[in-house]
Amino acid sequence: MHPALTAAIAGVFGLLIGSFVNVVVWRVPRHESVVRPGSHCPTCSTPIAWFDNVPVVSWIVRRGRCRHCRGRISIRYPLVEVATGVAFAIVGWRFAGDIVVVPMLVLTGCLVALCAIDIDHLLLPNRVLYPSAAMVVPLFVLAAGVDDAWSSLGRAALGAVVSFAVFYALWFVAPGAMGFGDVRLVTLLGFAAAYFGWSTLVAALVAAPARMANAARATEAARPLRARPIALNRLAKRGTPSEAVN
Repeated sequence: MHPALTAAIAGVFGLLIGSFVNVVVWRVPRHESVVRPGSHCPTCSTPIAWFDNVPVVSWIVRRGRCRHCRGRISIRYPLVEVATGVAFAIVGWRFAGDIVVVPMLVLTGCLVALCAIDIDHLLLPNRVLYPSAAMVVPLFVLAAGVDDAWSSLGRAALGAVVSFAVFYALWFVAPGAMGFGDVRLVTLLGFAAAYFGWSTLVAALVAAPARMANAARATEAARPLRARPIALNRLAKRGTPSEAVN
């Protein structure tokens, strides 16, 4: 399949997945089920019909408001859907024609959810991390079987061990610099990166501390503002927080 076609299909699929990502981002930190109840307006509790639940389009058509009560719907929801669609399209283009595109797309969706939750709540919940690993690792095993790439799978396993060891040591020495969720996430990323080669793993391990440093600075900046949402969260939640496009 041509890379452009793969990217287009993956992008559309990413928009649909982005709608579910919004559900995960809103409900998981609040310890709510991502399955029940169905999407509804939190202002009037009216269930959202399928034609008001089309990614991005519904938000634009309804001008960011609930059809029934006219309550505001955050712009963050279509933004997450678009971000997921674009990320899926990029992955689809990069891995077109390779079975490894499947685990990479799943990993990408998980990372978008974790990134959004981290921005909102400064945490990486196990309720997302563990299911992510439970989906991604078996899919890489399947890809290795299809491509007869068992050496890549072995390297991925070793990469996960190395990543965990390095970042566990950093967490142990300077626990305030990161949470243990970061250690778990880097272990998963190390597995995926090492599947493609040691140089990819090294690049990922070098880039990860910069992300940890930025997260630590964000945490420090947020401490005086605990009585109110952090700036990004406040910007994303203008109007009434809503699941109306989920």
